[in-house]
Amino acid sequence: MNTPNLQSISTLGLLCAATLIVAPVQAQEAHVEAPVKATSSPVVSPAQVPDRPVVLDFKGGAVDGALAPKIGPRTPVVHTPLDTAPTDGQGGEPSIQRADFQQLLRERMHYDMQNGQVWAMGGDYKASAGPEGFSFMPFLGSDAPKTFEHKMRLSSATLGGEPIVLDGTAKVKRAGDRVILDRGPVDVFYDMSTESVEQSFELEVAGIDAELVIDIEVDSDGEMEIRGDAIYYVNDRGGISYSHAIVIDGAGKRLELPIVATKGNVRLTVPASFMAQSVAPVLVDPVINSYQVHAGYAYNLTSPDVAFDSTTNTFAYVHQSQWSTTDYDVWMETYGGNSGALVDLQSIDFSTGNVQTPNVANDAGSDQFLVASRRLEANGRWEVIGRMADATDISQRSPVFVIGDISGATGDPSGWDNLRLDVGGKSQGTSLFKVIWDREFFTATGSYVNLRTTTVTPVVPFSTVTPPSTSGLSAVTVDVGVRDTMAKISESSGMATVAEWRSAWIRTDIATGAQSAYTMLTADDNTQNLAPTLLFSLSSSFAFRDLDVTEGLTTMDGPLSASPVSLVACHFDGPNSADVWLYGVQDAGFFEEMHLTAREHQDLGQRPRFPAVAALASRFVIAYKEFNINTGQYTCYSSSVDLNNQNEFAVAERREVVAELGINYSADRPAAASRYSGGLYSSRYVGTAVSFFDGTFWTQEAAVMFPSQSFSPAHQYCAGSPNTTGDYGFISMGGTSATTGGKTLYASSMPLNQFGYFVVGHGGFGTLVPPGSAGTLCLIGGIVGRYNQGIEIQFTGTTGSFALSINPAAIRSNFGDVVGTSGQTYNFQGWHRENGGSSNFTNAVTLRFD
Repeated sequence: MNTPNLQSISTLGLLCAATLIVAPVQAQEAHVEAPVKATSSPVVSPAQVPDRPVVLDFKGGAVDGALAPKIGPRTPVVHTPLDTAPTDGQGGEPSIQRADFQQLLRERMHYDMQNGQVWAMGGDYKASAGPEGFSFMPFLGSDAPKTFEHKMRLSSATLGGEPIVLDGTAKVKRAGDRVILDRGPVDVFYDMSTESVEQSFELEVAGIDAELVIDIEVDSDGEMEIRGDAIYYVNDRGGISYSHAIVIDGAGKRLELPIVATKGNVRLTVPASFMAQSVAPVLVDPVINSYQVHAGYAYNLTSPDVAFDSTTNTFAYVHQSQWSTTDYDVWMETYGGNSGALVDLQSIDFSTGNVQTPNVANDAGSDQFLVASRRLEANGRWEVIGRMADATDISQRSPVFVIGDISGATGDPSGWDNLRLDVGGKSQGTSLFKVIWDREFFTATGSYVNLRTTTVTPVVPFSTVTPPSTSGLSAVTVDVGVRDTMAKISESSGMATVAEWRSAWIRTDIATGAQSAYTMLTADDNTQNLAPTLLFSLSSSFAFRDLDVTEGLTTMDGPLSASPVSLVACHFDGPNSADVWLYGVQDAGFFEEMHLTAREHQDLGQRPRFPAVAALASRFVIAYKEFNINTGQYTCYSSSVDLNNQNEFAVAERREVVAELGINYSADRPAAASRYSGGLYSSRYVGTAVSFFDGTFWTQEAAVMFPSQSFSPAHQYCAGSPNTTGDYGFISMGGTSATTGGKTLYASSMPLNQFGYFVVGHGGFGTLVPPGSAGTLCLIGGIVGRYNQGIEIQFTGTTGSFALSINPAAIRSNFGDVVGTSGQTYNFQGWHRENGGSSNFTNAVTLRFD
């Protein structure tokens, strides 16, 4: 198995990265981007701010019976105080253990119960047992054109030519690894192991001088072949074998039996001579095996998502697995929030249904996870379905239930289908989940897409028999001239001081193709705090590809009084092929937009994409994929940002590596969820996951991030030149914006073992390339001071970084130290020697004292 060699790159960020799951697929299915140098163009905002908010109305109503959302008043919120326990430190850092998905699947049995059917999965097969009989599905490769099924049913049994009267349908139960189909006088056993299934027919008869004949009705997708004493049902990729039939009596006497088969029947005959001397019970026992002719590929893993449960302190990861091209499964794994150890692996669905794009959220009050997915129905349209898992034991799962129904069939000029979906949970208060999805409506002249939401109320205490209830199907949008897509909802409704989900989506005008970003706020009692409202329209030179949104934080002071601050991250295709922008959002508008690549001081020609965002107690974390135009490689990074007193996002920790992805990428977003979203409000831990293809296998890389850098009151500005490492020097500040208390400057991504120091500008933002330097000084226009006295001189050492604590009462200038006062602005930058004798600069940060 080929897996990336991931190393911890900083005690400030990435704690551990590990292979969660491995699943191969055809190489040509991976996306590859040619490593062609893009032309860097100026950073141009994609957003065109509207003159005034546009609130959608609901005249005309919804065609599927959904109701317009109810808008206030809402139930008063009881304040839950912030956890005053110390913020998680770096002691006992999580370390996710390696967990090979194929090994976990192949070395243990997996069971499930759905709609009266017992499902089982071994190393290379699926099986189901129900009232109508038994089905065996060999694994023939993720690229198999369908799931090949071999159905078996006990059709008759005779003793001495006289029929044994069987019950028409079987009573089904499971005892450990044995599944029992009770047909009355005959019990049919299926003893499961990871390698094979042993089928047995047990009768309480003995000492009768009469021939016993058992007939098994067969309906197989494979062609029957007789090979020696075994029967095969095969296609060009492989199939199953039916062999080694024996009969055993209660005294242990054994006899091998021939297997006689036709296309639709298998017959097992026990001679009268054996039956006459037998002791009850008599057990007739063939063995079923699967095999592959085609080399095949293992389980193709994509579409990760993650949520956190605070009571059990576990991150739950979900993902889809490809059994064949028409059969996708959904799996869940839980990992300890501190230890990073694997807790459990269970299926959400491994039936022969096509279940895709799982999303997971947590309800802290009931300690339950909701996994919402799409399931392809026989009419060619997708239902939205859900299933609950008990966070204390994820093997306890609810029945599958429908969240969003379908109408009509593929090609019908009417009805509706369901597209992308997302789910939000709650970290406090009454137990509830909120689901949002894109619903496509069909007409005789075309189609349009509107949004639907509903609530899911879990059963408390948890039930494996009773499904949760759904209510309040709401028509978020009803405009027939648009496509409202990519709907996202915050991971939770936040603390009690917020108690609302924020949703965001993309609107495309069908007639003009013009695109806009919309948002809404839904209180956690399911009333509307903000109806669907325009955030911004998109410039014609950009196109939306993806977006994500966080819950609101009242611990950040945005410009709109005490309203919660959320982060919306957007992926655009633009002048540089791909861009990620971050928007600070309050109420009905955004107040800050940040170009991620520029703020992180990177080559503007790089191509970041597919951002996922998570909220912590007082900052946001962004995980994203990026294509490096110079190396042709993809990497998944994570960065954290703080909102400072200038309402600007300051990058606190920059580009920590979640996983090296190689030359391919899957067109899905990384997953990110914080312990904050699950109710641990003082925590800084964030669970992340991402898919990548290494040429042979799709794998899931996971990491637990700990953005430990202190609050960053100064945001970055100014772009310099790359240094001799090939990277761009980067600066950040830790501390507060107060005129008291020390501030710490951090400089990184510089050449190793070189000298340097920090410089400070008293309000100047102009730029200059000093003679003999390869970089840009960004402090021109005011007094410039240097921290180059004695121990202030820095050495980059083996990490290419250095740091310095500065005193606001002794800020350097060219005529002596000065005292920083409220309202003053100071800018800081790092200077360093280059390999080869030149020098260079980091970018700069600007701080305004309170």
